[in-house]
Amino acid sequence: MTQTNRNKPGLLPVAIALSAGLLIASGLLLYSIMPTPKSTSTKQIPESVSSNPVSDPTADEPRHEPPRITAQDISFASSTEKLPSGESVELIRFQRVFIFSLQYSPDGSDIAVIFRHYQPLILDTKTWVNRRGMPALQQIAFSPDGKKLATAEGSDGARLWDRHSPLVSTTYLINDRSNMTRQVGFSPSGKLVATANDNGVVGIWDVETCQKLRDLTGHTEAVLCVQFASDGKRLYSGGKDGKIVTWDTETWQANKVVNGPESNAVIDLAVLSDGSALAAVHHKLGVMIWNTNNWNASIHRGYNCVAAPHLGKQFALGGRDVLLTDGRRSSERHLRVGDIAKPVGIAALSFTPKDDRLACGDQLGDLRIVTLN
Repeated sequence: MTQTNRNKPGLLPVAIALSAGLLIASGLLLYSIMPTPKSTSTKQIPESVSSNPVSDPTADEPRHEPPRITAQDISFASSTEKLPSGESVELIRFQRVFIFSLQYSPDGSDIAVIFRHYQPLILDTKTWVNRRGMPALQQIAFSPDGKKLATAEGSDGARLWDRHSPLVSTTYLINDRSNMTRQVGFSPSGKLVATANDNGVVGIWDVETCQKLRDLTGHTEAVLCVQFASDGKRLYSGGKDGKIVTWDTETWQANKVVNGPESNAVIDLAVLSDGSALAAVHHKLGVMIWNTNNWNASIHRGYNCVAAPHLGKQFALGGRDVLLTDGRRSSERHLRVGDIAKPVGIAALSFTPKDDRLACGDQLGDLRIVTLN
């Protein structure tokens, strides 16, 4: 009988060890030839190339904290130039990109400028010093007597301000984050303020009491702009539904509803002082000028902003140039504002109270004051 040697290791443990080693080696080889997986994290789009808030006026306002405007954002070394048509131009250069709203005060001593990301300045028109700080907002309106300001602040509602007080206003007309306020406008008497709201309602407010007097319902979608006629007898509103509604300010009834072509949103309105014509900016279409006697219209494509003179008979339309017109082709006059070789887009316009100068804000952040001949 053969005796087994118990001190000699068996074959099974050795086989197991060899198999484990081969398995580990195979895994290391496979890992070395596999491609390294790419990161799936999303980079934040830099603020300088983020989408423009005014490219879609019906979009929600940005929720990020906008950059603060400092004294370094303004170059006070203005220059004077001549346009080919003979008008002189004063150029004030800003570091901020895209001016999309301008409004002169009734006495012409100040001009309200709003930049991309809704950053406002109220500038002295002689020294170009900023008068006061204000929060991010979409639009500023001066009262006819120049003592008050009304501001449309998007999801932060609307407020009234004492123009010459350094204090931050706490007088809210609307403070409802579920209902954005797009635009505000004073009546010619200064006693009323109209608000354009995302809930499809035009609000009418008493300036003295800050109480709402009524809601006007005539739009099926958001109201984007409001404009009183200079005689105070009519109020015009424009909406995302492409409608222009004319309201009688005695009865507050809608006495005219005009549908724009292709239902393009109406993002701004301007009316001549005699009430004979109404200009409407239609998003992605151009400017339509309506004869308010027969409601015939002319379309001016390629223009994206408008201003009405205080006493004159011609609107100013802004695009790759500035067009002065009353709607008739025979009355048109073009102003090549900016670099003639590389025209820039004019995004905002405002006449001085005497209609002798026209402020033009462009997409590069430059403000040009054109003296009209």
